[in-house]
Amino acid sequence: MRPSIIWVVPRWDFDVNRVYPQIRQSELFLSSLRLLQSKMAELVSIQKFDSPPGLNTPPQWAVRVLVPPAVAKGKEAATWVSTPTGTYEIHADSPPNSASCPPVNLEWRNIALNHKGKPILKGVSGNCGTGELTAIMGPSGAGKSTLLNVLSGFTRAKVSGRINMNGAPRDMRVFRKLSCYIMQDDYLLPHLTVRESIQLAAQLKIPSHVSRQERENAVDECLESLGLAERRDNKASQLSGGQRKRLCIAQELVSNPPLIFLDEPTSGLDSSSCLQCIQLLKSLAQEGRTVICTIHQPSARVFEIFDKLYMLAEGQCIYRGSTLNLIPFLKEQGLNCPQYHNPADFATEVAAGEHGEWIWKLKKATDDNEDTLSLTDFDGRSEPLLQASTLCLLEEGGSSLLQENALEDSFGGYATSSWNQFKVLTYRSLICTLREPVSMIKTFSFLKDHKFNPSRKFH
Repeated sequence: MRPSIIWVVPRWDFDVNRVYPQIRQSELFLSSLRLLQSKMAELVSIQKFDSPPGLNTPPQWAVRVLVPPAVAKGKEAATWVSTPTGTYEIHADSPPNSASCPPVNLEWRNIALNHKGKPILKGVSGNCGTGELTAIMGPSGAGKSTLLNVLSGFTRAKVSGRINMNGAPRDMRVFRKLSCYIMQDDYLLPHLTVRESIQLAAQLKIPSHVSRQERENAVDECLESLGLAERRDNKASQLSGGQRKRLCIAQELVSNPPLIFLDEPTSGLDSSSCLQCIQLLKSLAQEGRTVICTIHQPSARVFEIFDKLYMLAEGQCIYRGSTLNLIPFLKEQGLNCPQYHNPADFATEVAAGEHGEWIWKLKKATDDNEDTLSLTDFDGRSEPLLQASTLCLLEEGGSSLLQENALEDSFGGYATSSWNQFKVLTYRSLICTLREPVSMIKTFSFLKDHKFNPSRKFH
């Protein structure tokens, strides 16, 4: 079942008359209502799960309340999720899939894109689940970066198909707050230190209502988790290629997005730095995030780190599934990978046509083996529980989905106000200018010329 109604309200804005009659009198709802009215719960969310097509069973409902620490019997804040089949309690110290990050499962169907009359993507479908590191591979021109741009929302024009997030159509306002996109090139300001780069990113990405101490704690956690603590006072220009890549990831990770897109994160790195980079992405996925990246011909050691592979050839998907099942799948179709041969290299060779015309057959086999993409396949939990557990961002010091929507209305889609953005960016520009002597000379020279020649035109 898929949710047709997602309703999230804070306690102070709760109106029982707005609740749908079908659930208003149910014991499931009344128990949650008692918690709200007694001020024992901070938040309630209600979801309606319609019956699958062809079945006349009544819809099901999931009600969720957030219980503060004082009510949770001395423990950290807990979340209670109630469904018609039972009540579940999720603690802050529970497995990463359920607490550290809100689960974000991405599903796409029949994605097609044409550029100047040439098909780039030809109706590809797939899915990526919470806690998984997914690699998008294929030979040059297969459509890897194009697909990543479409999934991340970076490319939206002339795209047909459907993209769902947690079983519901993707809302770009919420999607942008839950995801980040790390591009192939490292866009770093060379005169900022590592800590300054992350601090400034935190001031732009973390909502203004979060205290300064909490932002500093988030910066320190990023430095420690990404192995940059010893380099915190070094300028970006003094970092190695692998460290620069980690700094790019840290700047996005400071807001703790549950969905991460990366375009060729190992580009320009040596084999050791490449391995460390993918191991870092794997650890981020194991913390409950959904990590999707494109990669070109990884080594066998790097390839085995990935959980899932999405293989493209000529804009079509020729394999999607576990990396462990790649070789058995190819063998079933009549393609035998030579012993001691890198599976990633062999799959890329097949996609490039070096072993004959196999693309159509592999595409057909992949489509025939397409799974149902039920949400229970992602982490083993029941679908109502998974759907209800994605409604709010419940990290300590974080914001609920409701608060995120409030920010959308207040700041036009940004986490902080335009005035704060102006202050942060002005401060950043001033630091970079003062630390670049040549830039200062050019600036003063410009001002001098402008002062004594006010009518001069500059081009």
